[in-house]
Amino acid sequence: MSSGVLFAQFGFYGNDFGSVLNNLEQLGFFDYILPFLIIFSIIFGILSSLKIFKENKAINGIIALSVGLMALQFDFVPIFFREVFPRVGVGIVLLLLALIFMGMFMEAKSAATNWIFFGVGIVILISILIDTAEATSLGIFGSWWSDNITTLLTWTGIIAIVGMIIGSTGDKNKTPIESVLSRALGGD
Repeated sequence: MSSGVLFAQFGFYGNDFGSVLNNLEQLGFFDYILPFLIIFSIIFGILSSLKIFKENKAINGIIALSVGLMALQFDFVPIFFREVFPRVGVGIVLLLLALIFMGMFMEAKSAATNWIFFGVGIVILISILIDTAEATSLGIFGSWWSDNITTLLTWTGIIAIVGMIIGSTGDKNKTPIESVLSRALGGD
């Protein structure tokens, strides 16, 4: 095979990068190799940090290799990874947007900012897990959530309101919260 044909096939000489990704997809790179590498790395890292087998990296590697390959034996893991990681990407973007907007209006080092950011993160995580469970048909998650979402949101709202009321009864002599936006608009 000449180098011109090889480069043309893998996206050089005017082809787009999407064809390279399509070729990798056809080879099973995203369905099998990447999930295997993630599972292998996590298992190997956990075994290495726990030091169950002392410093014997060969045993840790064999166990991680076995678990990684056994996880890919059926299509459940590739389907799960295909469904969850695009949602995780969107969730990270949403967290970044929440961080930007909270940084404009709230003090960066306040406990309220941390709790709000934590709450937004939990809501996004639960949403990702519910959507992934529905898409992969994981047991009761799909039907239970769709049947009880209004009740769950109502109770979550009531608990949040009670928490805000209890949290607002703190020290009244605190300095006012200055956000980045309020300092910029005030000329400070």
